[in-house]
Amino acid sequence: MPAPPSSLISSLSCAPALTVVENVDVEVALDDGSRWSATLLTLAEIRRLMDRWKVTGECLDGSYFQCADLVIFERGGIETATDLLGRLVSTGQIRDAFVRIDIEN
Repeated sequence: MPAPPSSLISSLSCAPALTVVENVDVEVALDDGSRWSATLLTLAEIRRLMDRWKVTGECLDGSYFQCADLVIFERGGIETATDLLGRLVSTGQIRDAFVRIDIEN
């Protein structure tokens, strides 16, 4: 499997607790110059956020969760995220799963 783009690795490497990260914003630049974005979250992180929002009142007291560029990944960690991203890039599925951000509306 090809290595993930270096821009991906640099954006992920700044995250604290690399083995447990469950919420990360990612931007990937492909060789063709296109740029793609997503928010990677685990189901556990979504549950944690919604539980917190029940207390803080956000999102109608935790009644819903919305994220326009959401991609759920099975378990946390940078290794898991980079593996998933490498597979999405190598199969071309990144074009289906991520939001393209280099085009103007």
